[in-house]
Amino acid sequence: MGNDGKITQADRYGRTFETETYGTGHDSVANPELRLRWAVAQGSIVQLGLETRAYLPIENGTHVGVMFALPLRLPDSAQRGLLVFYADDRNYFRRVGLAPFEAFARLSEVALAQSAARVELAAVARTDPLTRIANRRAFQEACLNQLLARGSAKPLSLLLVDVDHFKNVNDEYGHENGDRVLVQIARCMGEALRSNDLIGRWGGEEFVALLPDADAKIALLAAERLRAAVDQLQPLLDGGTVPVTCSVGVATFPLDATTMDRLLQVADQRLMEAKRAGRNRVRGRD
Repeated sequence: MGNDGKITQADRYGRTFETETYGTGHDSVANPELRLRWAVAQGSIVQLGLETRAYLPIENGTHVGVMFALPLRLPDSAQRGLLVFYADDRNYFRRVGLAPFEAFARLSEVALAQSAARVELAAVARTDPLTRIANRRAFQEACLNQLLARGSAKPLSLLLVDVDHFKNVNDEYGHENGDRVLVQIARCMGEALRSNDLIGRWGGEEFVALLPDADAKIALLAAERLRAAVDQLQPLLDGGTVPVTCSVGVATFPLDATTMDRLLQVADQRLMEAKRAGRNRVRGRD
């Protein structure tokens, strides 16, 4: 960029042209990590940093128009963009002034911010605030969608997990430390299962996992892997570590049930069997 505020750029054919920036400081500095490529007439490609407010002559055959670009910035957000206006008259923006377009850009930023807020609120409504995994509502929706999307030949398994004697952890170490244990168990479950499995907090010290395309055999192996991982976890607390175990009930679609409610009932029955057998066990279809 020269001292006159103009930037000389070249397109892919080696043709050079000048762009003129408006504003000073942050507005006039291009960010090399945030760029968009804009295709213009005759195949030329112009690269504009998202922090640049640029006034660009555009050649279209024998006619020269103009493109005016403004950044869209959202503080503390990764959602960014570039708002581009085009006019056939090269002097249009100089004659009309930039204020109306600046105002439109600011309104666009407000709309984008509101949209991002709605997305964030929707995510919060589907996330357990303590463990940051799916809450009961989100898990139920995902399970129903999976059941509706698959044919009767495609299996799906559900694991119902209960932390053994968790009341003793709360009584001995306090509820704050109990919460820390649940957070670590949720993380441990995520590491023990596949990346496409969904883990949710069902309530209290109960967790649930959805295993798409897992038949009864695969689900039992996954449940045993999860149980062993929790058994070896030894969650960290201020005073050291605390031993924890879990019991797991397994139900499989369509072998055990064909509806979500019935799958949960079967998984719960088998979870009770695991507890009656001494806890720290997995129970599924024999």
